[in-house]
Formats: sequence, structure tokens, C-alpha cells
Amino acid sequence: METESLADGLSGAVQEGAITIPLVKSYLTGITLVSEAEIEQAIAYAWYAHGQTIEGSAAAALAALLSGKVAHRPAVVVLTGGNIQSDTHTEICQRWTKRSSQW
Repeated sequence: METESLADGLSGAVQEGAITIPLVKSYLTGITLVSEAEIEQAIAYAWYAHGQTIEGSAAAALAALLSGKVAHRPAVVVLTGGNIQSDTHTEICQRWTKRSSQW
């Protein structure tokens, strides 16, 4: 069962017979799950610390890093995608504005 997510670009069915899942499994050693709150925090962090607008799907990897779920260092996080509604981005950043002084 799918639920709404800020990382909607990472959700959805994979076409039957697609090579996506086998290909991913051949290169990854694991998958890290992050919460919606962690994704929100990453969106706000990217904005306040770096002036970058990123969508939820892009923020998922950054969320894993910021939450301490990525143990190996150094780590590289590739952020791609800025397709987020401006009002959603503003609301998220306003919720996290108190933390922004720490970044």
C-alpha cells in the first residue's frame, strides 16, 4: 500500500519485466529508509545552509546522511531534482526555521 510522500518521485510501481530492480540489487549493499520528517529537515537544510531548492526525492539521500543513518565516511550525496511546489517548500522551511541557525 502506497502512502503520500514528499519523495513521490521514488514511489510507484516498477513495470513488469523491467530491469530496474535486478540492476539496483546488483550494485547496492543495502537500502536506508528515512521518515517524512527527515526528508523535510533535509529540504530545509539544503535551503538554509546552501541556498538550494530540492524536491523530496532528492532530499531522501541527504536525509539519510543528516540523520546519521549513513555510517561510512567520506560519503557522497548526489542531489538532483528541484521539482517542489513553492508553497510546499516555503511551509517546510518555515517549520524548520528555528533549526536553521544551527546549520
